[in-house]
Amino acid sequence: MEFDFEGFDELLNQIEKLGDKATDIEKVSLQTGAEVLKEDYQNNIYNRIGYDTGVSQESITVSKISNHQIHVGPTTDAFYLRFLENGFYNVMAKKFIPATPIFQPIFLQSREKVLKAMIEAARNEMSSL
Repeated sequence: MEFDFEGFDELLNQIEKLGDKATDIEKVSLQTGAEVLKEDYQNNIYNRIGYDTGVSQESITVSKISNHQIHVGPTTDAFYLRFLENGFYNVMAKKFIPATPIFQPIFLQSREKVLKAMIEAARNEMSSL
């Protein structure tokens, strides 16, 4: 039994091209999503903290892509934001200060917007094939 598909070779070529381009598409969509999340963190961080610390907005950075992951968060300039996020023991007051989540609520609020930006970036990259 023999099957004959018209355009099958063209389809295989397109799949091969997509395979070569898949890592580029992934990188572009991850970077786009991270930039959207960074912008949302910077715009909303003082709303969550309740006061202006002066360096919180500038300390939000986007890491390089490694192992198919990208991280968005504060640098060491704003290390105290991690304390607020997780809670900490205040030695002077001799009591535990409970967590005041900053990044998680902003992330949950921005998740749909980030995913849409990532999907749009992937579509744009795929359309350029």
